[in-house]
Order: sequence, then structure tokens, then C-alpha cells
Amino acid sequence: MDRVRAVIADLPGVVISHDNCPHQVVLCGEDEALQEAARRLERARILAHLLPFRSGFHAPFFEDFLEPHRRHFAALPLQPPEIPLWSATTAAPYPDDVDEMRALAIRHLVEPVRFRELVEALHADGVRVFVQVGPGSLVGFVSDTLRGRDHLAMSANEPQRSGLAQLRRLCAALFVEGADPDLTVFDPGARRGGMPLSLGVPLVHVQTSLSLSPAAPGAGTVPGTLGRAFTAVHDEVGRSLSAVQAALRSRGGDRPRAPVAPAAVIGPREETRRLSVADQPFLVDHCLIPQPPGWPVLADRNPVVPMTMSVRMMLDLAERCAPGRVAVEIEGVRAHRWMAVEPPIDLELRAEPIDDQRVRVVLEGYAEATVRLADRWPTPPPPRPPELGEEFPMELAAEGLYGERWMFHGPAYQAVRRLDRIGSRGITGQLVATRAEGALLDGAGQLFGYQVMRTTERNRLAMPVRIDRIELFGPEPEPGEVWDCAVFCQPPGAREVRADIEVHRGGQVWARIHGWTDWRFETDDRLWPVMHQAERHLFAVPLPGGGVRIDDPGRSGSSRDYLARRYLGAADRAHLATLSRDEASAFLYGRIAACDAVRRRAWDEGAGPLFPVEVALGDVGPGRLGASLPDGRRYTVAVASRPGRAVAVVLDPAGDGQVSPDALLAMLDSP
Repeated sequence: MDRVRAVIADLPGVVISHDNCPHQVVLCGEDEALQEAARRLERARILAHLLPFRSGFHAPFFEDFLEPHRRHFAALPLQPPEIPLWSATTAAPYPDDVDEMRALAIRHLVEPVRFRELVEALHADGVRVFVQVGPGSLVGFVSDTLRGRDHLAMSANEPQRSGLAQLRRLCAALFVEGADPDLTVFDPGARRGGMPLSLGVPLVHVQTSLSLSPAAPGAGTVPGTLGRAFTAVHDEVGRSLSAVQAALRSRGGDRPRAPVAPAAVIGPREETRRLSVADQPFLVDHCLIPQPPGWPVLADRNPVVPMTMSVRMMLDLAERCAPGRVAVEIEGVRAHRWMAVEPPIDLELRAEPIDDQRVRVVLEGYAEATVRLADRWPTPPPPRPPELGEEFPMELAAEGLYGERWMFHGPAYQAVRRLDRIGSRGITGQLVATRAEGALLDGAGQLFGYQVMRTTERNRLAMPVRIDRIELFGPEPEPGEVWDCAVFCQPPGAREVRADIEVHRGGQVWARIHGWTDWRFETDDRLWPVMHQAERHLFAVPLPGGGVRIDDPGRSGSSRDYLARRYLGAADRAHLATLSRDEASAFLYGRIAACDAVRRRAWDEGAGPLFPVEVALGDVGPGRLGASLPDGRRYTVAVASRPGRAVAVVLDPAGDGQVSPDALLAMLDSP
């Protein structure tokens, strides 16, 4: 909290609206001011994320909108609470005076939410059990605030479980803490008293049956032309109703209907699945770090499970919970972290029914969603017409999408068959289903990702993190089937981009995706070329006369992780993990500078494309690294580094003393 206050202290137009817990603060302000705040926070190594909605609540910006609320609270009957009620505005109990209550309710709209202080005050007052009535994040806020201190924080409603299942868990926890919860609510045979229901109007019981026959026009019939038209329509409706009733009687429509078979029972299910390139060979074509052809160290390529394969696994698991039924919708898809498969992992899959249609599915530690099942797929709707905004030339064929490394995907996941049209608000193309799990929908995501790359200047790399909802109107397409795809992009946010996507053919939609959301990874003019074609570009800045320099103190953690995977081999990555943050930064940037200095020298000598991982580095003395290339060339590199900064020079074979350590440090510290 204090660090955030210091960062925004001199920034007008931004205030703290929520002090939720030690690790979460919400700011409120104008768009430009918030974007500047986000940049400052990132430079201060504080994770910042611009929220995709606008609200002036709990901030002075709402001051001009208070009058309707004052009138509402003035008319609202209030009385002192029987159970102490605490305010998150004052971090203290509400006053007993009703006028002071109304005044505090108004203050709550324009003053910050002090939830962290409220929890601290309640704990100091002796409260040890915190129950959230309903879903939400408050339990996490409480646990973060009271970390290491005696307390219980639990929700009465969790999306991962049915309502009664979570309520039972809550009662069990309260019982352990010494409470005496009323468990009769879980006994179906227990007698319960009725609850008076005040509707504000009399409850009327209609004793007479209602006739479905249209009433004849009475004395109040409208005369003239309108009246004759009404009478004609009335008579026609009566004749039609009589004809329908006669047809039903002649076909036995009054006979009792055959009983409808009950829907298949949805049962819970737990499975374990081994995930590796050996078990799913197609995953070798979904590696985040492209390396030279035939590179032997699989971990250097970082094979991961695509989010769309996670979606496919969750759909399949839900269908196995109710044999004979099909998955027609999946919602709330959340990917928590990369599912890397080198070394192999044993993934735990868990499904628990919510009701007779929905199943909550969790890929333990990696992803979660809710799947809706039905007896059959719904009728496919027609596709939406494309909405591309301002169109511009495509300038690329589908082959170039992969050949020029706009996408990292290998053959099994190269699902984009054709690029058609592109604009500021969308893109269209053609996809082909392959045998790789999730490949068709991954191809739809690739179209979206390419549109982001073409329409943005910074933070161009976008990777999926969540999907609001996917509607399915048929089975998974067979390998080789060709489908059209249209992507409807929303205006890009500072950190996220969202789109709706349709996959269709022959005038019928197979999949309709709502709210596909990609996280925009930090990619500036230095990092993007390395991400795009690392074998042809340096991350370090070349210096006149030879050598390279890096001055990169504000790089985000995710970007540093990418650079480590791009530049370091497995042994150096393992060593990096043992270092403190500053030590790791100095080590990483020193290795990057040395590698780029060698690659610059090799290119000056006529070498072709050279991936960073092909430069083998090893210590040969203080401030000196030895380097070797696949073609047998060897170099000695002088290196100096500090957190976020480094300089490196390749030494000539004639001698070791051409660049002294003091000279390197002077180069490092110079403007």
C-alpha cells in the first residue's frame, strides 16, 4: 500500500479506491492517468493490470452523482442493527443514529474501501472466523491480510462445488472451530416451519377453469370497418382452433403420453493422464521457443499444452461423466499457467456435477471450466457476416504465417489453411482440422493473434488466458475437414485483447466463441525481433567499434523469463533459479550480452543465421567467458554486468588484456 502511494503521489487524476489486502490495491482515475500509473508501477516492479470496465465508485469522481442516492437513503427506513455491523469506510462499527448511518452510506460511495484495515480491526476486536456469504474474492483478501495469524476464512458458496456440498464443508469447519451449526437443513425429512411471505398485494385464488376458446365479440365491439375486420379475424381464429382440436382427437391426442426417459445421471469422475511428447507426439509441434532444426534438448524448446487442448480434455471428461450425452457448451475457461510437458507430467483431471446439466471440470493446478451437457447438439445457427472495420492488404499467405515465424507452430498445429481478409476490427480465413488435440480451435486463436500483431506497434505477442463461453453445435470435426473462420475483435486494451470467433461452413456454425481473451506480453522494439526471428536479431545494442550493451532495468518478469528460455541452456537456467533477484538479473543479462557479442562477431565474419542456444558459453576466468559455435569457431568474451545492465566485447585471439575490467565497468556506467 505504501509503495503504491509513493508511486502515484505526484500523479494527478488517480486515487486509491480499494485497499483490499496487502497484495491487492485498486486505483481509479482517467484512462491516460491510469496508463501512466501502470507504467510507473511496472518500473517499480509492482504487477499492474488495467481492468476492462469503468467505475467511479469509492472515489471522489462519483461526487456529482450523489443526489439521487441521498434521496433514496433519506426515504429508506433504518434502525440500529441487532448484530454489530462494521463499515469498510471507517473500519469501525456503524453508528446507532440513523442519520449518521445515512451519512456514512453516502461517504461509502466517494471514499476508498478500507477492507484490509477492516479485517485488521475485526481481528484486533477478537474475531477469528470470517464467512463470506456467496462467491467472490473476500476470503482470499482476509487470508492475505491475516497470513500467519490464527483465523478461519471460508466461503459459503464456491463455483467448484454444488451449493449444498460447500455448505456442508462450511458447517464442518465451523464445528471444528467450536460452533454449533444447525444441521437439520441437510435432513430431507426434517419438518421446517413456514416462512411468511409479504407480497404487498392480496393473494387471489382463481377457482374457475379458464376456457381456451376465443370469446365472441360483445356489445362493446368497435363499429365500422375496424369492427368488421376484428370480427373476421376472431371467426378465423375460432375455426382454426376447432380444426386443431379435431385433428388432435382423430390422432389420439387425448391418450396419455409415453413416459419420457430420464436424462442420464451425471456422476463425479477423477482421472490421471500422462502428458509428454512421447505420449502425445503432436506436442512437439507446440513449442514456445523455436530452436534450430533437430535441436536435441527438448526442454530448450519448451513444449506446452495449448489452451484449446485443455478445453478438449475438459469437454471429453465431462462427456465421460454422463455416457450418451454430449457437451454443448463450456464457460468460464481459465488457464492459470503454462502446462509444460518436458519433463513429463501426470495431470490430475477432476469433474464434479453442479446440477443435472452442468459439470465443473478442473485440470488440477492448470485450468478450470464449467461444461453443459445435453441429449443432443442444438440446431446450428447461420454465421454472422464479417465485421472487419477498416480493411488493409493481407500481405501474407498462410504458408508465410509459419515459414516466416509469425507463429511458432509445427505441422501438427498448423491449422490455418488460408488467410482471406484483415482489418482493424477482425480477420477471416480458412482452417483445417488435424489429428492434434485442439488444433482446429488453436488455428482460430492463431488468426486472432496474427490480427493483433498486424494492428499493434507494442506488446504484439498475445497468448490465450481465458474464454468466457464456447457454444458447440456438432461433434469435433474429422481430420482433413476444412472450415471457415471469422474473428470479431474488440478494441485492444493495454494488457488484454478480446474477440468473438465463429467456425463455420456451408452456412452453419460449428463453434461460436464468446470472449476469447489473450494476454499481451511485453514486446518492444528490442524484444519483438528476437521473439519473431531470434536467429537473425540481437537483443543487445551494438556498440561502435565492436561489442554490445544492454540497459534494460524495467523489463517485466514474464519477459525476463522468456529471455532466459531463449538465451540460456538447461544448466544455466537451473543455476539462474538458485540466485537472488539481483544476482539472477546480472547473470542473465551478462550471458545475453556475451551471446550477442559472439553472434555479432560471427555475422561480421560471414556466418549465417545463428540461434542464441547455439552459442555455448563457459567461465574461463574473472570477467571472461569462453564461447564456441557448432562450426568449431571459438572466442573469448569480456563481460561486465549488473542488475538490468551488461556490456560484452569479443577479444581478439592476440591477447587477453585488450579490455580491462575497469574499462568494461566504465563502458557499463557511461550514459
